[in-house]
Amino acid sequence: MINNSREAIIDWKLYKNPFADDVIAEVAGAHCEAGVTDNVFERINDFKPRRSEKIDRRKEHGEAEYLAHKHSFELMDSGYNFVVWISPPDAPKKGPYTEGRINFMGQIDDNFDGWGIPAMKSGEELVRLARKLEEIGGVTMDGFEDVEGLRRQPIGFKNFDEKIKKEIEEIFNIPGFWKYVDGEQKIKKAKVIKATRECLEISQGNNQIYFKEMEVRGYKVMEVSDHGVGNIFGAANFQMFRNMDVKMERIDGKMVCPCGEVLDEGASKCPRCGLNMIIS
Repeated sequence: MINNSREAIIDWKLYKNPFADDVIAEVAGAHCEAGVTDNVFERINDFKPRRSEKIDRRKEHGEAEYLAHKHSFELMDSGYNFVVWISPPDAPKKGPYTEGRINFMGQIDDNFDGWGIPAMKSGEELVRLARKLEEIGGVTMDGFEDVEGLRRQPIGFKNFDEKIKKEIEEIFNIPGFWKYVDGEQKIKKAKVIKATRECLEISQGNNQIYFKEMEVRGYKVMEVSDHGVGNIFGAANFQMFRNMDVKMERIDGKMVCPCGEVLDEGASKCPRCGLNMIIS
């Protein structure tokens, strides 16, 4: 499968009011997740866990993510005040997830807050770390045996306190995580939100202008290929193949577009990004 650098797009027309505070915050969060930096702390994104999250179960990993979302709220409803969901990366050239991601969801007062951070580790290493979470009291709904099983099974804890925060930092080797999300990360997110609004106002929904303006402000995005970012930043145009056909190969028997969409058998065009397909 040809996998070249992609131009990110946002379908602003999907939003009733793209200038609404919640839309701007969501897009700004995607910029945080997909930021070009070696410092994973700068790619932390805070979020509010939403029970009504729309998840496309037809996409690769869509069913697993649907189940993980469902299990997360089942744990929360059962009195687990801290939930860790680990989404491992795919093996090289085996799927769209080039890196892993860890979402932490903790109850503060009566509501849950969430924080996501890249997991620059293999799937097997993340399974090993997930076992350590079980050793300190973490539980899942159905258990897991391997990487793909872990993707479906968030891990819940009864307490969200300083003890569990310290243990989480040690297990995932992210010292200072909680201090960062309580301070510097909030400041960074506010700056990205401000830039996102400014650039949308300048571009009026023209993606070429929008992303150019964001890059000028220091918010260049990496290749769009994985996790929540893909739900906001579409990968519609391929810089080397714009308005051209793309030769496709099968991955584990499935037709997968370079944008990550799993295609129906016999499809000639990707419904997500619009690329024409040539099957080898």
